[in-house]
Amino acid sequence: MQWKDYLAKYEGQKLTFPVYPNVSDPYLQCLARRVEWGYPDAILAIAASGHNSAASVLRQFPSPTQNALMGFAQSSPFGNLRSWSFIQGNVQVALAQLGDQEMFDRIVSELGGAFAYESVRKLEFLGGRPAVDALVNALSVPDEVVEKARLKACGQSIYCYGGGDSWKPIWTVTPMAVEIDRETCLKERYHACLIAVLALMVKDPPLPSTAPATPENVQKWKDWWTTNKEHAVFAQKPLQSFE
Repeated sequence: MQWKDYLAKYEGQKLTFPVYPNVSDPYLQCLARRVEWGYPDAILAIAASGHNSAASVLRQFPSPTQNALMGFAQSSPFGNLRSWSFIQGNVQVALAQLGDQEMFDRIVSELGGAFAYESVRKLEFLGGRPAVDALVNALSVPDEVVEKARLKACGQSIYCYGGGDSWKPIWTVTPMAVEIDRETCLKERYHACLIAVLALMVKDPPLPSTAPATPENVQKWKDWWTTNKEHAVFAQKPLQSFE
């Protein structure tokens, strides 16, 4: 009955923007259809497939906008353009993972702004020298600049609710709230988030992930990276299953 009511409500309107009919590889076609069923991680699976046509498949989805969130936790039908925005962070990251420099540069450009924490999360997922370099450079952005940008954006964005001084992405109402809070560093100041994430991205970091974000520790990371940038060893991420 819910489906009948849903279809009756939107009768005659174009609600879906299917990609899968234009995909020739059966596995990628299946993943593209999963995206349209409301599973954003299928986008990351397309990038991880290693298939030669993965990038061209990803470019058939709506082009990522600035400040797009990654890995929206709630599965829901993508019934309109607003819902499509919930997958665009995954598209952005997936294309950057496949070598799209424009997408990577967009992610880096978000550091220091209202969605800086989300950019940190994307770069941690991507890993490697360019990502670490961008995050170390972001240590030069004062905590207060990021907090001010976040508070200004809150209440004006589809990604948060409550207005005023609260910064609460809409996904905090889901059962996955605790895990996503950890991943997005929502309970930490910006420098603390950066130091914690950087320690997970390189082997033998100069500080543990629990180190306080003191000015001395911030400078220690900058000095270490200047000395070790060319021969740093990066942590290998475990193989992920997106099925």
